[in-house]
Amino acid sequence: MEFELSTLIKASPHAVWSALTDPAKLERWWDEGVILEPAAGGHFQEPWQRGEGVFVFTAGKVTEVVPSETISFTWADEEWGFETQVVFALTREEGSTRFSVRHLGWENAPTQERTQLMESHRGGWTSLLASLKDFVEGQA
Repeated sequence: MEFELSTLIKASPHAVWSALTDPAKLERWWDEGVILEPAAGGHFQEPWQRGEGVFVFTAGKVTEVVPSETISFTWADEEWGFETQVVFALTREEGSTRFSVRHLGWENAPTQERTQLMESHRGGWTSLLASLKDFVEGQA
């Protein structure tokens, strides 16, 4: 089980890649404390706060990197007993870059939580895609 979202960013794949892989830029559009080391075996970490004020860490390992094209990494909140996979893909499209996020592996989630988890993550990725687009286009 998976979902995919994408946005068209009016910038080169190089500019989008830089926003994903430069730690200072990454924190500006994603959030403070986010780490995404762009090399196989690299670390991913996203500290965030639930609505009730509880701090949570999402973490994973980078599994594949093709510079200016794709980054894949595992994804799991610290209290999960399972992990999922995220794939960022960049494709040149008419002088812009199509940035896609695939979040897969939801069949690993407990059945009773699966739909809610997928929908909450879809909402989170939708917000992050808009933030990335605004950031990169503002830099161009």
